Amino acid sequence: PYVLYLRSCIPEEDAVFEQMLGILEAFVMRRVVCRETTKNYNRFFNGLIRDCVNTPDKLAAKLFSRDDIPTMYPDDEVLRASIRHEWRLTSLQARGILYLLETAMWPEGSSTAMLGFKSYSLEHLMPKKWRNHWEQLSGEEGEKRDKALLTLGNLAVIPQKLNGAISDSEWKVKKSGTKNKEGLSLCAAGLPSMVEPLASEIWNEALISARADKLYNYAVIVWNVRQIH
Repeated sequence: PYVLYLRSCIPEEDAVFEQMLGILEAFVMRRVVCRETTKNYNRFFNGLIRDCVNTPDKLAAKLFSRDDIPTMYPDDEVLRASIRHEWRLTSLQARGILYLLETAMWPEGSSTAMLGFKSYSLEHLMPKKWRNHWEQLSGEEGEKRDKALLTLGNLAVIPQKLNGAISDSEWKVKKSGTKNKEGLSLCAAGLPSMVEPLASEIWNEALISARADKLYNYAVIVWNVRQIH
C-alpha cells in the first residue's frame, strides 16, 4: 500500500520515486539480514501514509527517529555483526540477499549480466559435511568451523547447482571439478564475490571472514539511506 501511495503522489518520470524505492529496499534488506521481525510492518507503513511521508528526507527522518524500536533501521555495526554471525535465515532469504549484492557488485558496461533470481541456487563453499574430505578438526575448533560455514561469507549463489559428490569434496576438487562433473571454477565464474575464492588454493575460516567483510562493504554502500537521500 505504501508503494502504491508513493506512485499516486509522485510523477512517474520523477527520479524521487526511485530514491524512495532505494530507501525502502535499504530498510527492508538490512532488517532481513539482521533477522528483524516483520510483524509491525502493517502499522509502520500505514503510519507513513497517514503522515504523508512522500519525500526522501521525510522517509529518512522517520527511519532514523528511532521512536519505534520494533521497526528501527539497523545501523552499520549491527549489519556487520549479522553478516559475520552464524547464519539463521532460510535458504531462500540467504539466496535473495546474495543475489541482490551480486547484482549490485556487477561491473557497469559488462558484456554479460546476472540471470533471473530463480536461475541461482545456494551453495556452501565449505560444505556442511567437511569432516568427510577436509582437514580434520576436533573439539572447540571443529565447533568454530561448523559455525563459520553457516555465515554469509561461506555462502554463494551459483547459476548451476553442483553435483552432490563435487559439493562435498575437498576444496581443490570442488573448484576444478572432475572429468565428468563441473566445479565452481566453471559454475561460479564471473560472479564478483567469487573472484577471490576461485583464485585461492585453500578455503578456510580466515578467508570466510574476509569474504564476509567484502560483502559487508558492498552492503553498506547499496543499502545506505544516508547515501540515497
